[in-house]
Amino acid sequence: MLFHHGAQRCAGAAYRWFQDDRYYDLIVILDDASSEIYCAQLVNEEST
Repeated sequence: MLFHHGAQRCAGAAYRWFQDDRYYDLIVILDDASSEIYCAQLVNEEST
């Protein structure tokens, strides 16, 4: 899922980040122009 707000973007992707059966979504808020990452966090499930 991808959210746009001006030049900033928030994206999430479910993935097995660790060597077990758990899946997490990586939520990243970044600036499209500079690729600067403002925030990155693993969460159990992406929601709005």
